Amino acid sequence: MRLLSREISDEQRQLQLLGGSGADQRLAAFLVSLSSRFEQRGFSPREFNLSMSRQDVAAYLGMAVETVSRLFSRFSDDAMIEVERKHITLLDKDRLEALANGEKS
Repeated sequence: MRLLSREISDEQRQLQLLGGSGADQRLAAFLVSLSSRFEQRGFSPREFNLSMSRQDVAAYLGMAVETVSRLFSRFSDDAMIEVERKHITLLDKDRLEALANGEKS
């Protein structure tokens, strides 16, 4: 029941995020959420392989593929993440979490 409750809460947060936030906030929240899910399963919260294509990420977050690519580049330039194909490394998780929560980084 706790697991189901947590999943429902996560989905509800995702719907709220999609409805009223900027593209950078949505992508940051997505990456932080993935990090948290990997950590809950005993994997590294800072390094993981993104199994979705950029097109899938864009569709999931309700934005254009170009926007997702541009944001990945900007997050990388700002030293928040490192991207090598599908391998993501969160370099500054605190800044990503702040951005996901609507705070300016």
